[in-house]
Amino acid sequence: MPESPYHREPGYALRYRDHRWVTGSGASTDQRERRALRALLARASYGPGAWLDAPCGAGRLSLELPAAVVQVDRDQAMARAGLGLLQQKGMPLSARGRMREWSVASNLGAKEQARSGHS
Repeated sequence: MPESPYHREPGYALRYRDHRWVTGSGASTDQRERRALRALLARASYGPGAWLDAPCGAGRLSLELPAAVVQVDRDQAMARAGLGLLQQKGMPLSARGRMREWSVASNLGAKEQARSGHS
């Protein structure tokens, strides 16, 4: 099956990141999804290591994950917006660039850094 085209106008990812979840019903949806993720994480048992956020979109739920995060999205601009969000929140990060057709970005979360003793 051929891949379907995916095109967004320039600036879409940043507008999505900065406005989608704070206007209209987005704010209540954001709160509900964050509460649900926190509740799941509180019940989960997990070891050290990175978390995969796929598709990460603009990265808003990456901020809820308890350690290092690897963000993957079909849209490279969205993955970049996710990196920008993590950077705005003061999380150390490093971009990994493009991997085939998938955009990949990773950050070394502050908790993971503290656990491993790296600075």
